[in-house]
Amino acid sequence: MDVVINELSLSGQYPNIETFLENLRSIVSVTALFKKNQINLYKNQMFWQRDITSDKKLLDLISISHPSITLFKSHLSALSQPPYWEIDQKHNCEESIYTYRGNQICDTGLAESAQRDGIVVSFAHDDFMDNQLPIQSGTVNYLLDNLTELKITAKILWTKNCINDIDFCHYFFYDTKLCFSELDSSYGFDTLDSTQKNEFISSFEMFTFMDWDSIISSDGLDYKAYKPSKKENWFTGSLYEQKQIFKFRITQKYRCFGYRNGDIFHILRFEIDHKISDKG
Repeated sequence: MDVVINELSLSGQYPNIETFLENLRSIVSVTALFKKNQINLYKNQMFWQRDITSDKKLLDLISISHPSITLFKSHLSALSQPPYWEIDQKHNCEESIYTYRGNQICDTGLAESAQRDGIVVSFAHDDFMDNQLPIQSGTVNYLLDNLTELKITAKILWTKNCINDIDFCHYFFYDTKLCFSELDSSYGFDTLDSTQKNEFISSFEMFTFMDWDSIISSDGLDYKAYKPSKKENWFTGSLYEQKQIFKFRITQKYRCFGYRNGDIFHILRFEIDHKISDKG
């Protein structure tokens, strides 16, 4: 997969270097995900010359003494390195003019992405805040996926089968009340088809949007303790045999099992035939 940096999203919009560095943290987490999954990140050859503030370019950061800049220098350096999309340019402005919201964008990363996989990475910029960016070329309309932070990136890459289900959940549900680090793969995503996966993810999203009082009282989630007989306990012989296990509804038939520790629900197993739930 080819992802292209939207160099137009750096136009000197940051009031100071500190504000830029705050945004850079988000971009670094996105590019780290690309690197882990061997996804190409293409740049403009002159990207290093883009303005970050009214009087500073990206290139200037290398010579500035600042603790945060020191931490990010390796990442900043990577943003200046190949691959460059101009080396194997896919869009041809002699054949067709490319525009974004009425503005001509020939020979930019936006135009190039339209002829690659239609995914760009943008810094925080008022002109590029939407999750999808409309590009026109003659009579053809393109919608580019615009990656601005980690959760959006994880969702897009997951829908395009570029990252696995567990990695997606770790990134997308990071810092929420759901934890997937203890999910048993024998009863996890490998047991689901694509429709079932989407149903589980949708329920997980709903779960994270609610507070615990709402979760406990929700008729839809039907969150409650798992209370089987000792003989029928699904977790007998596991590390969780002595824990109080809870379950909640994904669909009328599907359930998710796990345990709560403080405000975090640790997901352990999925059930898709309701045979376990029938016994507890």
